[in-house]
Amino acid sequence: MESEEKRDYTAERNTRCLPIARELLKRISAHDDLLIGDTTPEESAEYYSKIYVEDIIPYLLEQNVRIGDIGYVFKIMLQAIQLSQDRTEMTLELLYEKATAKKWGKSDTDEVTVTDLDTVLKEHFAEKEKEKIAT
Repeated sequence: MESEEKRDYTAERNTRCLPIARELLKRISAHDDLLIGDTTPEESAEYYSKIYVEDIIPYLLEQNVRIGDIGYVFKIMLQAIQLSQDRTEMTLELLYEKATAKKWGKSDTDEVTVTDLDTVLKEHFAEKEKEKIAT
């Protein structure tokens, strides 16, 4: 027994599940009318039941997916979306910070002072006051 190589159960599970998760993401997102946003629970149940019957369960049956792997498959599907969201938000926040600093004439937004802010706000409110008087 000692001469046997140790099995890497995580790698085995990923080999089975990652392609399934990728395919399910494709199948679900391929719906042009994907129901997201403001919906009623009834609308969601009806819509996603249809996707389940037409796309998800036939694929899971075709792939003979293990019941114990279903939760993991959906977990890694959500992980892909979460990582995409995190990367997008972090990158845009960093770019926004850089653009804001540049707009202030600073190398970093931490260099913006209360006096800088006060000056800009006074100018802004003076312009708004002029607009009121003009109308």
